[in-house]
Amino acid sequence: MKMIHLTVLLVLQTWASLSLAHVHLAASLPEDGAKILNSPKQLALRFTDEVRLLKLNVIGPQGNKVAMNFKASAQPDQNFSLTLPKMSAGQYTVNWMVIGGDSHKVKGEFSFMVQAINGAL
Repeated sequence: MKMIHLTVLLVLQTWASLSLAHVHLAASLPEDGAKILNSPKQLALRFTDEVRLLKLNVIGPQGNKVAMNFKASAQPDQNFSLTLPKMSAGQYTVNWMVIGGDSHKVKGEFSFMVQAINGAL
């Protein structure tokens, strides 16, 4: 009986270690939940390990995609920076998908708000 418990425990520990090993977004600029006064010029993403950035969409206040010149990365990197067009006031959501060295695709999202200064940007 102890052998069964030990085997189950080892399997659970291995599974937990593998699930925690997947890459994730370590930081972004603008940060998740940020309220910024001016339209950001850059979108920066930093991951916990080198990845290839496969997809990136920025969805604006009206639910429309923000026009960007995004191309999937051919080479793995830990840091990505993309130029953003001028953005009007409102809530923006960034959706991304990467593939890590372990060949697992990971996706996520975060959001930020561009605030109007005296009703205008």
